[in-house]
Amino acid sequence: MTRTATSSNEAKSKIAKRRIESFTKRFGEPHFYLACHAAFPLALTPDLLYHLWANFQQDVNSNLLNIPWIAVADLLLSNLCDEVGYELYEIDWAIRNELLNQLKDNPCFGQQRILELSNFLLAYMREQLNSSNPDIRDFAQAQKWTALAYAQPHEAAREIASSLASLNIENESEWLRLTSLIETLADPLAGYEPLLIYVRGMKTFVRGNVTEAKNFLNQVIDSKDEIKVAGVKLLIPDQLKAKAIPKISFKTKRHRWLIEVSLIVAVVGIGIVIWKQLNPTEFQQLWNSWLNPTPPQKISFNPPPPPKDPPPGGRVLGGAKRSSCYQVKTELTALVPFTQESATNINVWSLTTAAHPTFWFYIPYSQPFPFSVEFVLQDEQSYPIYQKAIALPKQPGIISISLPANAPSLAVDKQYRWFLAVYCDKDKQSVPVYVEGVVKRVNLDPTIAQELQKATSLQQFEIYAKHGIWHEALTILAQMRQQNPQDARLETLWQDLLASIRLDNVAKEPILSDKG
Repeated sequence: MTRTATSSNEAKSKIAKRRIESFTKRFGEPHFYLACHAAFPLALTPDLLYHLWANFQQDVNSNLLNIPWIAVADLLLSNLCDEVGYELYEIDWAIRNELLNQLKDNPCFGQQRILELSNFLLAYMREQLNSSNPDIRDFAQAQKWTALAYAQPHEAAREIASSLASLNIENESEWLRLTSLIETLADPLAGYEPLLIYVRGMKTFVRGNVTEAKNFLNQVIDSKDEIKVAGVKLLIPDQLKAKAIPKISFKTKRHRWLIEVSLIVAVVGIGIVIWKQLNPTEFQQLWNSWLNPTPPQKISFNPPPPPKDPPPGGRVLGGAKRSSCYQVKTELTALVPFTQESATNINVWSLTTAAHPTFWFYIPYSQPFPFSVEFVLQDEQSYPIYQKAIALPKQPGIISISLPANAPSLAVDKQYRWFLAVYCDKDKQSVPVYVEGVVKRVNLDPTIAQELQKATSLQQFEIYAKHGIWHEALTILAQMRQQNPQDARLETLWQDLLASIRLDNVAKEPILSDKG
């Protein structure tokens, strides 16, 4: 492993430890014990987590852990978990490894508890392995491999190798799914390094990098030009055995050169014809317009990069629909910038200069449904500093929530995590539909502050957008639109602003209120 990769893994491990410490400090040790057990499966559903809670209420010495039932919802809604599908959650691999290491190192649990978790998961998934639904079968198979990898690594390696050996090389999506899955089992399968190297090589190959894929596979090919894992012979694609791509011939190069010269001559000829038709000044103006075309006037947001230590995480969309919520065309949406680091890793991050900023959300639910909506703002220690119940609007649309003057002020250069959750059952027993992110208050440069004092509302919007101050830019533009609903230019600016952060799907929704 390279020095860069090592330092990257160390950084991720530090971030994981901080998140776990923050979670434990906020909820207590019993919640932490549930998180350690929840880290064993590759992915979680509410039902699976409830079964883990019910089956592991004692340590290996029969001492009660006193884990409350609410810990299930608290864990799924915490920043230790990411929702990746319909009632499907994952714990980031770095956090997962750290939790499992702490579980194994704790004398109250140790390897005995790992074996108990393996047996539990194998029994829980047994029926699903024979499901008629291929997605359920795939999920169960992944969980089975996870359970075997920790308890019977040789059997896990054999089953994985057999699946890879029978997989059609043209099924690229399945190769990517399986290789990514197997990489998450690198720790328990550390004794099967040839399998892990082969998986990295095949993943690289499927993504189109033949040279790098060859480098990986050459490390594990034996003297018979074969790769075997747990007695299973693995597939080596013909492309990885093929010779290098032949170089371009002299004839091909000469032909390309002639085409390029012909194009240059044609362009110059057109220029001479135009020059003869125009006077020198007109020709110069036309030439300059070709070289330096004036871009259309369009204001977009200039987002600041999110912090990396730790990354904010979060979710900008409400995610999977719950059985107790009716189906909606457009999901619950937070009107904030976000970056997509990977398929499951999103950072929702914004800046404000206000001590009491305004937050904007698209709410797809409306009266008379008896859904509960709650906004929560937490400080850096995950303690709530402001909570508010929000009434459902009379129609779906965009609402704002402003921190009142009597709420604690946001401190400069401090980060705050916010949540907006919609509970679709009266008793709040099910996991809510929710969005979350992090906001940081900053001070503006004095020169920019002076600019703002002299600027019109529209100019203020432009200044805030240019300097990455999201909350003020969005709020000023929203208020101008409410005051001038027929102004086509403001409507275009609004749509351009939301499109610049990839939220154009809600740009045409009505703004229902300017007060939370």
